[in-house]
Amino acid sequence: MQDTLELIIDEAIPGHFFWTLVKQYQAGEKPFVVDFAMGPLPSRQAALDAGNACLIRHRSGSWGAAVWPPVQNAQRPSADH
Repeated sequence: MQDTLELIIDEAIPGHFFWTLVKQYQAGEKPFVVDFAMGPLPSRQAALDAGNACLIRHRSGSWGAAVWPPVQNAQRPSADH
């Protein structure tokens, strides 16, 4: 069975739209989140456009290091700052 991707658009708060891209491997298994909106978008169309762009990147194979480069030399923030 081929992986199934689904784009979900949700208006959690009136006027605040979010998109979530989920993947399900086999029927009956719980899907998991592939990517999601980092913040609210002002319209359903804006959320749909952003979610579709993510879906296209994922399906084109340009997903990964080219899109989300690894963080190097990251330091945990301290309470002193």
